[in-house]
Amino acid sequence: MFSDATYAASSFHVFAFVEYIAEKYPRIKVILMTGTPEPMHGYLKKKYKIFDMTEDCVEVLPKTIRIIDKKSAFEIIGRMPQAEKTIYYSNSARRIVSGKKSLVARLKELGFDESEIAICMSEDKVSELKTEYAGLEEKCALTKETIQETQSLNEKCRILLTTSSLKEGVNIKDTNLKIAFCESHILSEIQQFAGRIREGLDVLYVIFDAKQHAVTDDMLHKNYMEWHYAHKMGKPSANNYLSNEIEKEASTLYFEKEFYDRGALDIAHLYEGEYSLSTLGGSVLPMYIKMIEDSNQYLKFNHLLGRFEVFTNRYAEQWRVNKILCGDKGFKWIRDIEEFATCKGIEYIPQQATEIISEEEIIKYCQEHEGTIW
Repeated sequence: MFSDATYAASSFHVFAFVEYIAEKYPRIKVILMTGTPEPMHGYLKKKYKIFDMTEDCVEVLPKTIRIIDKKSAFEIIGRMPQAEKTIYYSNSARRIVSGKKSLVARLKELGFDESEIAICMSEDKVSELKTEYAGLEEKCALTKETIQETQSLNEKCRILLTTSSLKEGVNIKDTNLKIAFCESHILSEIQQFAGRIREGLDVLYVIFDAKQHAVTDDMLHKNYMEWHYAHKMGKPSANNYLSNEIEKEASTLYFEKEFYDRGALDIAHLYEGEYSLSTLGGSVLPMYIKMIEDSNQYLKFNHLLGRFEVFTNRYAEQWRVNKILCGDKGFKWIRDIEEFATCKGIEYIPQQATEIISEEEIIKYCQEHEGTIW
């Protein structure tokens, strides 16, 4: 409801649907469940009665959280035994498949076969990147289908490269999946991602030097205020234009008013398939909607109400993320992870400088821990 959800192109539509039901059908009880309430705290506090069941729930946590750089991450992946599996959570779908320095290309340099690499990303990203990587649609579809049906990775798969599209809502129960890598520095995302591996991780590696989705405060304010400024100054808005054009038979945005008026929409009609949550009307209308949404990341079209709205929650979440990524001179995210690990009894290992260890020390350590390490 606040950021992109599993398999969903936009969390706004989930949020709009929940809001619509809560407002139009008060007899229907709306229950929201989350293991990471921090992003939604302000919204929940205003509108919902909150039950904190944290102490009663089974929480899947890694034994160790370790901060490392990307170079070290791929060194660890390169040494991984053939029978082991792992998951790498990337902040960028494009970085997974595009270019000579993509994650897929680096894995192939390490000796991974194409059949050993699984990929998962949103359908929007698949459409955008399918020309960059042959067979991307089929590979992603197979990955999702396998996880949904078996709650495990494909038998041949040794590493899954995924984005936020797989950080929540699914379970992966492979017993030989004991380490995973996460590029996100946002604690709520790290918790959600780690929780997908239901058998628990021995080590969750958080990539220190991975690029984050931080937006400058100036750009954040600019995008958000553009819409409000237009209203305040009485300038024509996207909604005004849409409402005027949609009734003109000569307009490319025109269609019959009766199909557009959603005022009497009943939940039963949605269930029975009489209406769709997607746009009704001609082919130009979706293009107009996309043009407006592309111009401002905080404007979204509410298909249930037939109007553009400011996605205030996304703005609030980006503001929260900015404070995490930029606070304490850019190190607040590390403090958050360290505090979380301490609170939950998880071993925490900060990023360390490379040490030179003598051959004698290595041999002695292996002799003392025979049978417990690989």
